[in-house]
Amino acid sequence: MSSQDILKIKSVNRTSSGISRNFEIIDASGKYSSVNVFATDGYIYKEELERSLTFKYTSRIDILNFIRQKIEPVFTDTDVYNFYITKFDKILFTDNNITWQQVTNGTNQSTGYFKNVVDNSLLKVGTYSTNSLKYLQAGSLIKFVPPAGYAFKKGKLVTLNVDDSEQTDRIWTKAVKIVGDGTNSGRGTLTTGFGPITFSDVIPSGAIARRVVAKFVNNLPTSLESAIVTQAFQNLNFGLRFDTIETSWKIITAANLDLINNFSLGKAGDITNNNLDSSWIIAFVKEADQYRVRIRGLDYVFGSVEQNRFYFDSNDKQYNNTTGSVVKDQVNVLGINKTFDGSAQPLNNDFVFEIDDTIKFDDGYESSIEIKLAFSDRDDDGVIDNPEAFEQVVGEDTQLNYLFFNQIVDTAGSTVYQLIDNSNNTISILEKESLFDPTVSTLPDGTALVDGKLIYFYDVDESQVKKFNASTNTLSLVSTIKGVVGRDNLKFQYLHNASVDRRIDPSVSNIIDIFLLTRSYDESYRVWLAGGSETEPEAPDSDSLRISFGSKLNSIKSISDEIIYHPVKYKVLFGSKADDKLQAQFKVVKNPAQSVNDNDLKVRIITSINDFFDINNWDFGDRFYLSELVTFILNQTAPDISNIVIVPRQADQSFGSLFEIQSGPDEILVSGATVDDVEIVSAITATEVRASVNSVVTTT
Repeated sequence: MSSQDILKIKSVNRTSSGISRNFEIIDASGKYSSVNVFATDGYIYKEELERSLTFKYTSRIDILNFIRQKIEPVFTDTDVYNFYITKFDKILFTDNNITWQQVTNGTNQSTGYFKNVVDNSLLKVGTYSTNSLKYLQAGSLIKFVPPAGYAFKKGKLVTLNVDDSEQTDRIWTKAVKIVGDGTNSGRGTLTTGFGPITFSDVIPSGAIARRVVAKFVNNLPTSLESAIVTQAFQNLNFGLRFDTIETSWKIITAANLDLINNFSLGKAGDITNNNLDSSWIIAFVKEADQYRVRIRGLDYVFGSVEQNRFYFDSNDKQYNNTTGSVVKDQVNVLGINKTFDGSAQPLNNDFVFEIDDTIKFDDGYESSIEIKLAFSDRDDDGVIDNPEAFEQVVGEDTQLNYLFFNQIVDTAGSTVYQLIDNSNNTISILEKESLFDPTVSTLPDGTALVDGKLIYFYDVDESQVKKFNASTNTLSLVSTIKGVVGRDNLKFQYLHNASVDRRIDPSVSNIIDIFLLTRSYDESYRVWLAGGSETEPEAPDSDSLRISFGSKLNSIKSISDEIIYHPVKYKVLFGSKADDKLQAQFKVVKNPAQSVNDNDLKVRIITSINDFFDINNWDFGDRFYLSELVTFILNQTAPDISNIVIVPRQADQSFGSLFEIQSGPDEILVSGATVDDVEIVSAITATEVRASVNSVVTTT
């Protein structure tokens, strides 16, 4: 088949036994059919992370564009919002006196006001209040609980019945609209007949306010953008913290910014110029001729030891034609699991999490054992159903429920973490190493202190596993084991929804996968890659490929053939537009015997890299090897370069992590490197390549 819009194409023939057209073929991987699996070996944990971006500038407008195109979108990332929900102090109501008075209700909405049950006085909210209601404004989340002996059911308060699965002990909702002080100046109902406060769910009268989550702002006002530009243009270190009282972002100046210690709100807003404020979520750190932007986040991860494998395509959105809503992949922690405190009581309620993303390894592979989670939003109204879901399954950090993982190299050569069975307290848990007594015979958990005993110190400043040496009464670090707050042996349900256009007609005998890269996508993508447009182009979907090319193929294919169209997309390497874990810097040593201009050499190196990644040199699913690229660059630029290496930009990756990179079967590699990603150095030293004792470190 010939077409001017086909740049590259590959077909793979699969076979399928001819069976009834009325029987839907089941694909256990989840790519071609929906999956509904129950399993008993699930585990869930949370893990803090830090990623980084880099940028250079020549003018104030360069900085402003970076803020708007790279920084502000970060505020909507799941890991950043998870960090906010988890790490910021909980805003609780200290008694049961603040209750809701409903005025009107409708579909997924109710209006009313708050009152004090002691004296029936109306309670103001927002800036008019002095209690926890001061955090309530349009966009805030608030949790309601029923009075003792009652439960919520279908927007009403009903007598508690533990056998009624439709009853719940909490409602989380969002404040949609607040008129004035929330009390209509003490009069309650507005002249319109509605209440001054509107929530996005039906909240019955008598519901007790228990907790409020201040609105998390995901954009920056123009004045703050200007202040950030000024800080960066002056080459200063600075940070951005979130103020829950004013619900706004604040700048932490260089003199107050603490870049060393772990996150803490204890000195948030400190202006003593003693570098005490470590409450930043985003930090701008000047390094030589560029800025490194450090971003704090937190991932919730779910995995299955053996019984289930996960498939997720973040680019493939499924829709329910009946409801008009997005159908999301889910992990459902079943209510038949026991509570986290070790008692025989069940959780009672199921806890649903949405699948948010895959876990990517440095070499391009994606984990099928674990998946990243987000809090569920069943009705897709922008309100998290239950921000406390993880804690209700696992417990608070003070419960000391930890999982441990051992770093191994899997059969594919990737460094991964494997869950350790710690049911027999193989690894004991203590707060600090300073509290450890090497002379005792038994540890607090009842296990014997013997030679080789592993102990995890969970203090935020330590968080490490050490091994006991009985002959010297000393401890040594075990760097290959990590501990995280979590829980295992969970019974769960995994729901995956496959796209309708991926369903296979099982009655044919030949299934042909066609991977197709279109010229129009290639051209628009390269324009974006070169900075000619702000929006990353999307690859055409399967339907558009079928419409464009199906008629020609149908006329020549056999009647027994079923064609599956796979749009191919680019996988960017090295540059700022690549995935965080694929960004790298080229360190180049010039030949001292040659006289060559640095800028000219950088341009020649980038030209060589682009030539290496010419579309004609690569096929879908190819694997990148750094040794081949280095050899090509050296040959193209000889004799002006004596050595060249690449160093990952992410702090948690070390030299060697990007020596091999695998593309997916529907991906083709392309370089996003620019001259800003090339640095001329005098020599390749351990400092330049950030070498460590374990030279390759891969995180999951």
